[in-house]
Amino acid sequence: ATAKKWLARGLSAAKSKAQAAARAVEKGVDAALGVDAIVVVGEKRVKMGATLDASESRTAHAARDESGTDYVLTLVNCPSKDALRAVRKEVEVLTALGDCRNCDALVAQAILRDGSRLDVALLAPPWVRLLKLPAAGERNPYTEARCARVLRGVAAGLAYAHGRGIAHHDVGPRCVALRKDGTPVLVAWACASSPAKRDTASREACMRATTELAPARHAAYRAPELASLAPGGVVDERADAFSFGALGFAMAFRAPPRVAAGRGVAFPPGTERDHAYSGRFLALLRAALCFAVGDRPAMAELGRKCQMLEG
Repeated sequence: ATAKKWLARGLSAAKSKAQAAARAVEKGVDAALGVDAIVVVGEKRVKMGATLDASESRTAHAARDESGTDYVLTLVNCPSKDALRAVRKEVEVLTALGDCRNCDALVAQAILRDGSRLDVALLAPPWVRLLKLPAAGERNPYTEARCARVLRGVAAGLAYAHGRGIAHHDVGPRCVALRKDGTPVLVAWACASSPAKRDTASREACMRATTELAPARHAAYRAPELASLAPGGVVDERADAFSFGALGFAMAFRAPPRVAAGRGVAFPPGTERDHAYSGRFLALLRAALCFAVGDRPAMAELGRKCQMLEG
């Protein structure tokens, strides 16, 4: 019995030491990659600045190189081979989208190691902030014309991606960034699908797709066919059209749409009467938020309608 207690105390002490060491490594990484740290990404030496966005596995920072050129530096923690493979897939997508002003682009990439920790550094052109929805009680800054301008940029980015066989599959406010001149840019392509059509032929395929969508930030903005994957279901780039409509809905009404059982998306009572948004704008949202996949307009068409609404 005494030996067992001694062993238990030894194991507990070893566990505590291991946890303390892990915390020390984590603090060391945070200190090494904090504000003003110099990070080498490919041939670029950049100094990290303010945090622009942060989630469980990645952080985005303002960054500047020695010549004064601004960038966004995203650090993606990869604790497993699967996580590293997912980032490699994201890199392939970003490389394919580099010529579109409304899509994030990849300037350089690098693997950063610190002990057992591995991060992938992705360097991209600069943006200043993510799209922000107004809080309860705040004045809604998104007039119809402003909504249309943002949505037109989002539609242009999605149309470009769809034309190259890529679907974003996580469209929402935290995946739309704004450059200094106000240009909307689609960022955070971690859930992107290339080819755009996901394999849903079997239960196993649906489970794989569910795993690939795990980093998603906008579950409330997902198309119905993406929210509940089922064997044999059609999931392709048209899911982005629904999320596009959900984004426009959230900008206008402060929150993503709720689905009314058997009646599709429910708009707030009195929407047609208060005249804050025109019938054409509401028709645009309804067309994108259509439950029938085949009836949703293509992104190029949605973009043209947005341009007509800008005024």
